[in-house]
Amino acid sequence: MLQGAFRVGEGLRRGLVTLPMPGCGSRATFRPAGSEGIDIIAPGRSEASVQKVRRAVAEGLSRWGGTVSGGELGICGGVPAGRGMGSSTSEVVAVLRAVAAAFGVQPSGKELAAATARSESASDPLMLDLARGTPLFDPVSCRVLAALDLPLPALEVVGFDPGGPEVPTDKLGRAEYSSAELKALDGLFQSLWRAVRSGDPRGLGRVATGSARINQRFLYRSELEEVISLAEGFGAVGVAVAHSGTVAGVLFDASEPAGRDGSDAVAGRLSDFGGEVFRFETGDVSGENLGELG
Repeated sequence: MLQGAFRVGEGLRRGLVTLPMPGCGSRATFRPAGSEGIDIIAPGRSEASVQKVRRAVAEGLSRWGGTVSGGELGICGGVPAGRGMGSSTSEVVAVLRAVAAAFGVQPSGKELAAATARSESASDPLMLDLARGTPLFDPVSCRVLAALDLPLPALEVVGFDPGGPEVPTDKLGRAEYSSAELKALDGLFQSLWRAVRSGDPRGLGRVATGSARINQRFLYRSELEEVISLAEGFGAVGVAVAHSGTVAGVLFDASEPAGRDGSDAVAGRLSDFGGEVFRFETGDVSGENLGELG
């Protein structure tokens, strides 16, 4: 939704506000064992993903497992890797929750964030209760830099993935913003806060579009301006992109019944870009089965 560097407090901090995608997260189970060693059952996962899962199990055991240092972890489901949909964080959070549950623990979002930060190099705020608040989240430290006790206004999202090679998120270079971009990002952050406070999907959509355009210098998308024009032509409120992946989404005000015709038309047109078209609404983000778009 929004990603960049922001003047928070006395300094400049890297942060993001995510667009949660219900119903697409990973699922994990953990069975403690009396012996040492961690067995991972993760069909279809890459070796890098398996090693990250193994680190998350070890981190969970160190926090909640007492003297137990081994067990069997099974993980399935989730979202495609390398598309900017929070697949890595979804896996790590599912693993941490499974390990904690095996010992009768229900960790807070803050505890999960701290454990996630020790399990992967950069994360999304999928461990937090996004149904109750909107955080500006530092993806490296996994700390909340600022927050409102209100969720994002409900959006209908027509997402699409034009395909292409996976984006290796952990190998992307650090974005260095110009002074003009930093000023624009501060303005977008203030606009997002106003949109959340007032429940304004159109204001939110303008923020997403602005952030997508700034990100072009760091991860270029040849189709972006065409998609923005398409969105404007069918009454959408904006366009969100994964700032470190291939997926994007056209955003509609979920409270406007007339928006359904526009979203249907956009879904048909987005198929022209190739790849997969998918749809979801952001209203139900209270569960644990979350991914993200942007």
